[in-house]
Amino acid sequence: MSYVSQTLASDEAITLRARFNWTYSFWHVFFFILGFAPLAVFIWGQTTTGQSFSELAIGYYVSGFSALIGCLILLSHLVELWTTEIVVTTYRFIYKTGLVSRDTKEVSLNNIEEVNLHQSVWGRIFGYGKIILRGTGVGVIELPNIDNPIDVRRTIEDARSQRRQNERRSMSNQQAEPTAAALAATASGVETQALQSEPTDEEQAALRERQRSAGVFDVLKEAVTKDKAAKRGQK
Repeated sequence: MSYVSQTLASDEAITLRARFNWTYSFWHVFFFILGFAPLAVFIWGQTTTGQSFSELAIGYYVSGFSALIGCLILLSHLVELWTTEIVVTTYRFIYKTGLVSRDTKEVSLNNIEEVNLHQSVWGRIFGYGKIILRGTGVGVIELPNIDNPIDVRRTIEDARSQRRQNERRSMSNQQAEPTAAALAATASGVETQALQSEPTDEEQAALRERQRSAGVFDVLKEAVTKDKAAKRGQK
């Protein structure tokens, strides 16, 4: 399992894995072929001339050493290709190198300040280039020649934009939660107050009794008033 796969968070996903351009391996393959060339020449010469191995022993030793150097050059380059990871995730950018000893350069997408692209004329022709990142806390991260550097740069910018949108959405949700809670509390208080203000059956009966008493009192008061008025009229 790769280093990036081992360190992914539970809600983190890989957006892009950058690849090396074929030109990055050109000189390593060239020296590998160049190292095997003398050995191939000696094998061909012995086959065509019919000379014995002992007569060509020195040449075989030299050409064999050259082939060994070419193999080591190619093998070390293959190990570099297999153990190097250039990955963009939903949270961070990762550049990891090394097999036994690891060297990682990671930066959060929010902390990336600049993403610069350097592409020469040959890079424009063969489709490779270098990306240079500047971030808070990590300084400068310079990548080797990678394939389709423009697509890699666009992926980084898209991931940064998506990350900012998610953070703004999360902040909006956090600000909306207290408001919703306050509205719910207000509605609950109004309902409680309404329940508390509604009279019980006993209170309603007492209220009707008071209304009936008040009605009898009004009738008596009206009769007394009429009686007084009649007495004044007689006088």
